[in-house]
Amino acid sequence: MQQIGYSLVDAKGNELQAFGDIAGQFPSPPDVIRLSNGDFVHCATLGEVFSDGSKLVLRQLVDSKPAPWFASTSATINFDGAQVVKTIIYSTTPDYTAVASTIGVECKRRIYEIASDTAQTNLIGNAIAGTLSDADMTTYKDAVAWIAAMIAVCRSLISTADATFADDAHWPTPSDAVVTLASKF
Repeated sequence: MQQIGYSLVDAKGNELQAFGDIAGQFPSPPDVIRLSNGDFVHCATLGEVFSDGSKLVLRQLVDSKPAPWFASTSATINFDGAQVVKTIIYSTTPDYTAVASTIGVECKRRIYEIASDTAQTNLIGNAIAGTLSDADMTTYKDAVAWIAAMIAVCRSLISTADATFADDAHWPTPSDAVVTLASKF
């Protein structure tokens, strides 16, 4: 849990006001609080019961985003008697546009790490022109098959919204011959 601010709560733990509420920052307590009965409190102390029965408590964030493509759908406030806890509820349905974009970028990065756009273009040109040796042509076909396998894995990971998409175990490894051929172009 991380502190993200402060909350003014009534005797039952209902939040009356929130202060701060910025993840990653440790805000100072509020200088002045206006209570529900109109009174003002300056330099409030945590846990002190004020004239209207309310008190200032810590506000903490407990839930973290489960994957880069789940959107926040709601927030709930829980009170444990000592602190207010803000819980973010994330949807169970991923945003497939974000899924496709994130995993697609990973797939493209992995392919270009072996065969850049320029290398692929030059290989295609040489294959069409017939200037590759028989051995290089066989390796070129293996490279095309490897890229097709990468795209198939990408599509599968997108369809399942797999949050472990960056794990090397998901992605096919090109042969040494494919890596060597692509490095020549």
